[in-house]
Parts: sequence; structure tokens; C-alpha cells
Amino acid sequence: MLSMLQEKRPLKRTRLGPPDIYPQDAKQREDELTPTNVKHGFTTTPPLSDEFGTAHNSNVNASKVSAFFSGVLAKKEELMTLPDTGRKKQQINCKDNFWPVSPRRKCTVDAWFKDLAGNKPLLSLAKRAPSFNKKEEIFITLCENQVNMQRATWFIKLSAAYTLSFTESKNKKRSIY
Repeated sequence: MLSMLQEKRPLKRTRLGPPDIYPQDAKQREDELTPTNVKHGFTTTPPLSDEFGTAHNSNVNASKVSAFFSGVLAKKEELMTLPDTGRKKQQINCKDNFWPVSPRRKCTVDAWFKDLAGNKPLLSLAKRAPSFNKKEEIFITLCENQVNMQRATWFIKLSAAYTLSFTESKNKKRSIY
């Protein structure tokens, strides 16, 4: 049960700021100007009468605790799910963005890697990227063109994603037949 809770917990708390600072919400009970709040001020009632003492005299049982805990988990799940925007995710065809490296395209490959080694934006380079048959060729070409480590890592990840999507599509086709 504990591992299931830890799997679904958020990595970052976006609603809360720094520790011990509680930001204001739009509709808080203490902001309501009711006659009792104006006369006596806002008062909070603790869930238990003796908050710091013993709970032997209170009427808390396992079903109440379980119901409260389930409510907390349901609220957390509700806050963690993103609303469906209604638009379908655009399908990306990997073959449109990658072209195979061959000896005939040597000058095109060299020009692409010169751009990668330079300052051309990665977004424009990702629109048409070379795909190698052998992984060793990737490293050799990166070293020959003296591509810096960050850009080389980006290209290796791009190539790995292409290879993974290509093998997954092959496996799907095989499972259909």
C-alpha cells in the first residue's frame, strides 16, 4: 500500500511555495464577513477536543480513519490528473524526420553535422536528422566533426528514440499477423 502511494505522489508541489508560508486562496472561510466572524473573529475548531493529549475519549474508529484517508487519496488523484483537452495528439511519422545515411549522401551528412557542431538551433536540426545503421558510425561521425558533448548527447538520444520507435512499429506489425 505504501509503495502504491509513493508511486503516485507528485514530484513537485506546484500549489505551495516555500516551507512555512501558506499562500492565500480565493475563497477562504476566514475571509467571509459573517456576523460572528466580525464580532468574535475567525475561530477554528480542532477535529479532536484534546488535540495534543489522548484520543481514548474521542469517537474515532477505524472506519472514520479509512473514509478520511480514502477521501484524501481521491482528492490527490483528482488534483494529479490532467484534464482532457479533447484534441488528439498528432501522430508523428518518424520517416518524415529521418533520412538514412548512405555513401551518396556523404556531403549532406557532413553539412548536417557541421550545423550540429555549430550554433544552429536543435529544433531546426530535428526536423530532418540522419539515421545510421550502426551505432558505432554515430560516435565516429560525432568525433570527426568535433561536436560538443551536450549536442552529441542530444543527437544520441534522438537516434535512440528513432531506433526505439522503429523497432516498436516492427513488433506491432509482427503481432498483428
